[in-house]
Amino acid sequence: MLTQLNSFLKLCLLAVCLSVTACGFHLRGTGSYDNSDKIVFVDAPYGTFEQQLKDDLRLSGVQLNNDKLGVDWNIKVSQARVNREIATLNERGTVDSYKLNFIVSYSVFDDQNKLIKAPQTLVESRQYVYNSVAVIESEFEEQALRESMEKDIAKRIVRQLSDFNGS
Repeated sequence: MLTQLNSFLKLCLLAVCLSVTACGFHLRGTGSYDNSDKIVFVDAPYGTFEQQLKDDLRLSGVQLNNDKLGVDWNIKVSQARVNREIATLNERGTVDSYKLNFIVSYSVFDDQNKLIKAPQTLVESRQYVYNSVAVIESEFEEQALRESMEKDIAKRIVRQLSDFNGS
């Protein structure tokens, strides 16, 4: 009985693996990037997003420079902001949930400050339940969501740059 169960589980695992690979599923990771030979300057508003973007670029193999001179690319982040809006109200008219939007706009310039990648605007949104009784917990949740959105957009920028062949 036990060997039949083990065989059945192995067969099920094999079927799941085959179906996942057949649909084209790939794990999303750091991947390999064509721009690992690039020297880049990041011009972004100071803060956690700037640091997240620089960290992700370093992980992708890009070399960061502290000034604009002698770089292949100058990544100019013109906007990196979060706004919060009311998502739902309860029957008493008080806030039940908020929606957070993290909006980033960026362009890529060469060392002569010539635009080589048109401005892109990326948006990540998250919604969370607001509990007026547990305000501190709601603030922690909002902060965690902000950090998650920053990470997601930084990774999206790195992926977009990996597909970009500008010089």
